[in-house]
Amino acid sequence: MIDINNCFVKHPHPFFDCQKWQQLVNTLAELYDAASGTVVQLREDEFNVVATSSNDDNFLAQNSNWPWEMRSFCRHMMETKQSLYVGDAANHAMWCQVQPVSEGPVRSYLGFPLFWPDGELFGSICVIDTKVTDYPPILVQLLSQFKTIIEGDLRQIVDYEKIKLLALEDELTGINNLRGFNVLAKQRLKDAHRFMQHVAIVYLDIDNLKQVNDEYGHQSGDHCIVALATLLKRASRDADIKARVGGDEFVVMLLSSSDAFISHWCKSLIEKYAGVLKDKPYTQLIGVSVGYSIYDPVDKVPLEDMVERSDNAMYANKQAKKRA
Repeated sequence: MIDINNCFVKHPHPFFDCQKWQQLVNTLAELYDAASGTVVQLREDEFNVVATSSNDDNFLAQNSNWPWEMRSFCRHMMETKQSLYVGDAANHAMWCQVQPVSEGPVRSYLGFPLFWPDGELFGSICVIDTKVTDYPPILVQLLSQFKTIIEGDLRQIVDYEKIKLLALEDELTGINNLRGFNVLAKQRLKDAHRFMQHVAIVYLDIDNLKQVNDEYGHQSGDHCIVALATLLKRASRDADIKARVGGDEFVVMLLSSSDAFISHWCKSLIEKYAGVLKDKPYTQLIGVSVGYSIYDPVDKVPLEDMVERSDNAMYANKQAKKRA
C-alpha cells in the first residue's frame, strides 16, 4: 500500500495528477481574489506545500515547509479536525501572535482538513490572503467542495494501490502470483547483479493434488495449497520472494550461494509439510516435489531460464519418487 509519509512533491504517486491540483489552487486564488490557494501535506511532523497558486502575489512556494511545533492555522485544523475561518487574523486574540501573522503577511485564513479514505490526516486545503476578508457562507461552503475533489483523488490513489496489489497477489494464499513473482524477481536479479549476490530458485509442486480434489473435494485441495503457502512464509525471510505460479506449483527466490543450505531448507520444508497434514485422511497421498538451482551473479541468466531449470529439477525429483 501507499506510504502516507511519502512527500507528494519529491515522490509523486504515478496516479497523482500534479497539473489537476495546480489548476485547482489557481482557481481558488482567482475565485476568492486571494494571495494564495494552497494544498498542504502533513508528514513526519512537518507541513509541506504540495500545490500553491501561481499568481504573482503569492508568498508561498511549492515545497515550502514548517514544523509541527510551530503554532499555525494548519496545525490547529489537524488537532481539531475541523475547518477554520479567520477573517481578520491581526485583530484576533487567538491568532494575532502566530508567526505567519505577527511576522508575516497573513491577514485572512480559510481552510479545511483533508483526510485519506481510512480517516488518517493528509493535510489541508486553504485560501490565504494578505488582506482582511469577510467571506459569505456560500464561499466558505464552496471550499468544502474543493476539499471533496482532493479527497476523491486520494481515494483513487488508494484504490489504485489496492487493485495493483490484487493484480500481483494470489487470492487464495495471499502470496505473490506469477505476475507478482516476475515483477519482483526481475528487480531482485538486477540488485543481485549490482551487489554480486548469489540467487537460488526453488520450484515446488504438490504431489497428487488433483487426486485429493477428486476424492476429497476442492476444499481439501485448497487446504493443501494454503498449508504449503503458510509454511513458505514461515520458512523464508521477508526479503525472499514467494509465489504460487500455478494450481499446485510454487516458486521461491532466495539469496544464497550455499547448496547445503538450500538442500537442507527444501528437506526441512518437505518434512514440515508432511507433519502439517499428518492427521488428514489424504496424508498418504499428498507430498511435495522440489527442485532448485543456484546462480552466480556474474552469469546473467534470464529469469525464465532459471525458473525452467528449477522446474526441470523438480520434475526429475517427482519422477524419481514414482519409480521408488
